[in-house]
Amino acid sequence: MEAIVQEILQSARFRDGLGKLSETLHKPPNKVERLVARAFGEMIARHDAAATAAYRGLGAVLSRRYRIDVDRESLIRLRELDKEHAIIWLPSHRSYLDMFYLEQVAQEIGISPAYVLGGDNLDFWPLGPILRRAGVLYIRRATQDNPVYRFALRSYLGYLVESGQNLSWSIEGGRSRTGKLRPPRYGALRYVVDAVRESEGPDAMVVPVSVVYEQLAEVAAMTAEARGGSKKPEGIGWLLQFARTQPGRMSTVRIDFGEPVGMRARIREIERDPRAQGQVVERFALEVCHRINRVTPAIPTAIVAFALLGAERALTLDETLEAMAPILGYLRDHPTIPTTLGAQLEDAGWVRSTLDQLADSGVLHRFTGAFNSPKDIPDSVSEASGAAGNASTVIAGPSSRKLSA
Repeated sequence: MEAIVQEILQSARFRDGLGKLSETLHKPPNKVERLVARAFGEMIARHDAAATAAYRGLGAVLSRRYRIDVDRESLIRLRELDKEHAIIWLPSHRSYLDMFYLEQVAQEIGISPAYVLGGDNLDFWPLGPILRRAGVLYIRRATQDNPVYRFALRSYLGYLVESGQNLSWSIEGGRSRTGKLRPPRYGALRYVVDAVRESEGPDAMVVPVSVVYEQLAEVAAMTAEARGGSKKPEGIGWLLQFARTQPGRMSTVRIDFGEPVGMRARIREIERDPRAQGQVVERFALEVCHRINRVTPAIPTAIVAFALLGAERALTLDETLEAMAPILGYLRDHPTIPTTLGAQLEDAGWVRSTLDQLADSGVLHRFTGAFNSPKDIPDSVSEASGAAGNASTVIAGPSSRKLSA
């Protein structure tokens, strides 16, 4: 790692930027250089075979209840791009496991490993040292008041881009609490855009990535935080709890890839557009987000949960099918919207199967039996409209504490 730092410190671009920063801060260049070198010590990562193997082993334990459904045809095409370009993976962010799955499928097919930008909140023992040697580049979340650190990060990312290394980070900057894409964050992207502009090396190809989970154990904690609860700090205790809260039954994570964007050519196109008005990075980021949305599929659990949430009360099975009708009609009328249902839209069997899955995992509450009077119906489903005296299956609406959008 020391050799990398020395290579960056001796580059002409770094020396020029260091001089300007020293003038801005009114500090001697050698003092600013020492501060920058100290910042490099926090963020420099590498790919070590033993640490990568340990990371994969840990990831396999944490993700043991998920199976991966991935667009392998797109991965094969991306493998060809990887031979001549740096790949910038920009995935949606739903879980701490996103980057693990993405790196796993990419490396399994022969794509070069990426340097993954991660928040320094995950830099704790023993996870931090392992991931740092498995390619995770830890960065501070708050850098607005630290120009030295920002200069160090810009210099390091520029070095990686110019040397043709693959990079990966969430364009949202944090996990989605709703399942919808959060507004894009521009910091790291701005640094990479600047590096591509100035670099004479190979062009970088941005690959928008959609990562979607059938069910996500982290939603309970994220919902509690959204309601005002305090976020539990990451640490060894948090890691053990995270492992314990993974789905009790097998679930699926779906990974899809948007059309890659050649950074250099696209940046020039945006710069020539008078409507951009200096908002090149912002325009580029929004385009990436649109491409992520276009390949994000509607999954069975999301469709069913959406219908139940819209009803705002418990439903019988027949009422559930009725509530889903307009959603399924919309998907039929818009075949360009990807789904994971294939040709099963006409078959209600997948609805029953999905309801079973959601009920088994505790997202839904189900009551099956005879109602002699409304007061016999459990409180959690007291609004269901089953006729008294009839045997009914009543499904309570999704619990927002456990629902994965």
